[in-house]
Amino acid sequence: KVEAIGDDRYAVTGEMTMRGEKKELRFEMEMTGEGEQRGTKKIGFETTFSIKRSEFGMDYGLKGIGDDVRVTMSIEANGAKG
Repeated sequence: KVEAIGDDRYAVTGEMTMRGEKKELRFEMEMTGEGEQRGTKKIGFETTFSIKRSEFGMDYGLKGIGDDVRVTMSIEANGAKG
C-alpha cells in the first residue's frame, strides 16, 4: 500500500519475508526526481530504514555483528502513460 503523506513523500506498507519469517513493514519513501528517457517517463524513489535480524529468526552473532540492519532501496519506475 502506498499513501501520499506530503510533497514527494510516501508511506509504504508491505510484507517482507526472510528465512520463512514474514513481517509487515511500514517506511517512508521520497520521490527523488523524474524525467524522460527514450520517450518514456521515469520516476525515481529512495528510502533507508532499519530492520532487526532477530525478528526474522537470525540470532547468530547478535552480540558481535549486531541486530540492526540498514536497508537502502532505490527504485526507478516507468511513469503512467498519458
